[in-house]
Amino acid sequence: MLRRSYRLSTATPEKFSILGTTHQKPKRSGFGRNNKMRSRPSDNTAWYDKGPVEWLPRPVRLTYGQLDEVRDWMMRETLGLNGNGGNSATSNRAGGADGVNYEEFYKIRELHREWSQHPLMPVLGDVEPKFPLNLFKQNHRAKRRFLIRWHKANSPGHWAWMPRGPTAVTPLHRTNPSQYPENWKQRVGASSAAAAEVPRQAVKS
Repeated sequence: MLRRSYRLSTATPEKFSILGTTHQKPKRSGFGRNNKMRSRPSDNTAWYDKGPVEWLPRPVRLTYGQLDEVRDWMMRETLGLNGNGGNSATSNRAGGADGVNYEEFYKIRELHREWSQHPLMPVLGDVEPKFPLNLFKQNHRAKRRFLIRWHKANSPGHWAWMPRGPTAVTPLHRTNPSQYPENWKQRVGASSAAAAEVPRQAVKS
């Protein structure tokens, strides 16, 4: 009597070597020397190579004493009471007709513009993307990381709609000296002089 083998009619394979690939061992992501999670920089790391301002900006902390001192100094500079007498070379170097040292003002403004940058004024209906509420507790790490990473990804370097300039500055800030009232008189004088020269040239020709 011939025995028939049931092996041919069954779906069972001869070796189970394929089963090794079905469920892969999870990667050990938190350990070792050159791993992903432990060696990656923290989210809070400041990027100083991406422009004059690090993002997210840190608040600048000055004591009230320092603020008063600066304000006092600026008032004295404005009135020309800092020993310049309003007429020295230092005060006239910036071209202030009234003898005020505007150079220092510009330095301070540049510093202020560099360090106090503020996110753009929100438009109606413009909201930061929200992390899904059901996933974690309110203060869970993942939620904070999500926010931080979102802001970093939208840092000023990536604002493609901004005019390209030496530095990407928020449009909320005035960016060049001609936008400040001290310069307006000079500009008016210069423009009126230029306007007066045009007819003279026309007459000569």
